[in-house]
Amino acid sequence: MSILKNTFLASVGIFNLTRKKAEEIIDALIKAGEIPKSERKEAVLELLDRAEKNSARLKDKLIKESGTIQTEMKKVGGKIKEAADKLSQKKIMDELERLNKKIDSLARKIEKKNG
Repeated sequence: MSILKNTFLASVGIFNLTRKKAEEIIDALIKAGEIPKSERKEAVLELLDRAEKNSARLKDKLIKESGTIQTEMKKVGGKIKEAADKLSQKKIMDELERLNKKIDSLARKIEKKNG
């Protein structure tokens, strides 16, 4: 096979080809002199087969990658929840400290008045 034919077949291989579209592509390659007319049927079948295999590989890769992404998202979600919990705890502790200072201040004022 020529470089042009191989490059073209590889570039269209990731698309889900219909038989009609495959025939149009092969007919264009025949017209360009890249494929002999006697090999048309085999070339169409080869193109459809490559497209199907590439589509299956791409699907498998996408499924695998989506699983990896989901795992990573769960990890990030856990870290975000942990950080939010710590932030909430810090806010609560800060508010308690503020209230304790206010109580201490009020207690001192009462002591001065009664004092």
